[in-house]
Amino acid sequence: MIGFLSVVIFLPIFLLSVYFLGRRGAVGQSPILTTNGIYKYVRNPMYSGVSFTLFGLGLLLNKTAIGLTGLTWFCLTYFQCKREEKELTERFGEEYTNYKNNTPLYMPKFDLMLKGFFKK
Repeated sequence: MIGFLSVVIFLPIFLLSVYFLGRRGAVGQSPILTTNGIYKYVRNPMYSGVSFTLFGLGLLLNKTAIGLTGLTWFCLTYFQCKREEKELTERFGEEYTNYKNNTPLYMPKFDLMLKGFFKK
């Protein structure tokens, strides 16, 4: 059940992150800080989406290697996030600091997501 929920929740989070970031892709390619869409609820939806989707697939398919790949990716991207945070703080200053202080690193604010979804 945990594997299924991980895939059902985090695969769409990853796909939404690609949609909202668009062609700007990686850090340094956008003149603006993206804080809308899925980025309103989590700062690193691509990383968390891939990590938890792989972990969930590992559980669903009973493949330890896939699950461990997800956990490894999670750990590696944590260090990448810290590097990116420094760069984003330099580029966007207080705007990024406020965003960082109000938006979780990996786990979305699900209660706010659901409220936003049903509000529309």
